[in-house]
Amino acid sequence: MEGPDTGGVMEFACRGAKAAGGITVGLLPGKDCSEANPFVDIPWPTGLGRARNAVLAAGSDAVGRCKWTGNIVLKVPGTKRLKL
Repeated sequence: MEGPDTGGVMEFACRGAKAAGGITVGLLPGKDCSEANPFVDIPWPTGLGRARNAVLAAGSDAVGRCKWTGNIVLKVPGTKRLKL
């Protein structure tokens, strides 16, 4: 999952993963490990800023995004973007 690094959905996802016995990795946009939320086990500062999102999307099997308008956009490699 990708999202804001402190608070919000990413913090809740990391909290849930840890509660289930998982290990969490935070690929951070900045250069500082302190940007990670408290439930990240392995903070990985990339220094890429928003370009980090493109790297994550390019390496993913599927990408979904829920905008504030309620739209969900899915990207699956080899297909067109689907707007639901």
